[in-house]
Amino acid sequence: MNIKNIIIGIIMIAIGIIFVWQTEWFVNNFGRIGFFEEKMGYGYSRFGYKLIGIILIILGVLVVSGLWSGIFMGLFGQFFGGLSNS
Repeated sequence: MNIKNIIIGIIMIAIGIIFVWQTEWFVNNFGRIGFFEEKMGYGYSRFGYKLIGIILIILGVLVVSGLWSGIFMGLFGQFFGGLSNS
């Protein structure tokens, strides 16, 4: 385990928690997310900010636990596997 990965993962988790916890502040200061408002309806920007926060928390846990590289290569390894052989 690398200390850099632990620090980056903890920062990602903290930012994700802030996104979920202070959603109204983000809506007031950064505005609405057009994609969620257009596709889902009025008021879904809050859902968008919470979704971004939850994704950051999950990715942060994966980085801290060291599972990020395995999952990334499992999902996208077929696209990048040829690069290492050339």
